[in-house]
Amino acid sequence: MTSGTITGGIDPCFGLAADAGSTAFVAGTVDVFAGSVPTAGAPAITTQAVRPGGTYRFRLPLGTYVLVGHWSGSNLRPPTATATLSTGQTVIRNLSYVGECK
Repeated sequence: MTSGTITGGIDPCFGLAADAGSTAFVAGTVDVFAGSVPTAGAPAITTQAVRPGGTYRFRLPLGTYVLVGHWSGSNLRPPTATATLSTGQTVIRNLSYVGECK
């Protein structure tokens, strides 16, 4: 197998973080960029819409990726996460606005 999976949800800037046991993910989109840092102006290699309460799931070739979440209910800096995929691996990366809440 020469691919792996990245999955997770978008944590909002209110309530409990999904990592703390809540599943209150918000709707939005997730962009995936190749490498460990997205290059300014580079197009996403794939994008996925996420429904309210839902999660995203990307099946990708082995390598390192940066995920960027977008939630229309926020004007905060979009959350990002890095994931490195090994053969057959599933990596969970929730994109959280929680750290931006003040």
